[in-house]
Amino acid sequence: MKKLIRLQNFDKLADTAAVNCWRAMHLVGANPSSKWRNASDKKILAQIRIHNRSNDGYAYPTFKQPTDCKTGFYSVLKKIWVNSTPGDGVETKWLCYMLDTKSLALTLRRLEGAKLIGRSESSGEGGAIKWKVTEFGRKYLSALMKEFAVE
Repeated sequence: MKKLIRLQNFDKLADTAAVNCWRAMHLVGANPSSKWRNASDKKILAQIRIHNRSNDGYAYPTFKQPTDCKTGFYSVLKKIWVNSTPGDGVETKWLCYMLDTKSLALTLRRLEGAKLIGRSESSGEGGAIKWKVTEFGRKYLSALMKEFAVE
């Protein structure tokens, strides 16, 4: 009888994305938190777990549980990956239209903070932001598709 082994590559990539997102949220802006500037990845992941166990209504993303939610990280990342042409990106307005939602601001901000997507150099009509999947985002999607039964 063969023993099935779960791949750990996806967990490592998801942890890296979570740490990137945490750092992007805590080390930018007018008052960056110096407490987290030199913190290790392990310490940040532990803090994310502690915070997510609290009942304050706000959870930090872990990027480990893809869902079929139309505005979830996986859905948005996949739409950007599938519909962007090389060297060009997908406009925010078009993404909202295709996913039938009014706003993707928080999702896009978190994906950008996690370094899964980035802003394209070319801009759309009226200077609209275009998004493209980064190399790290491609690795994350590849590991996700190997790890989970994704349609």
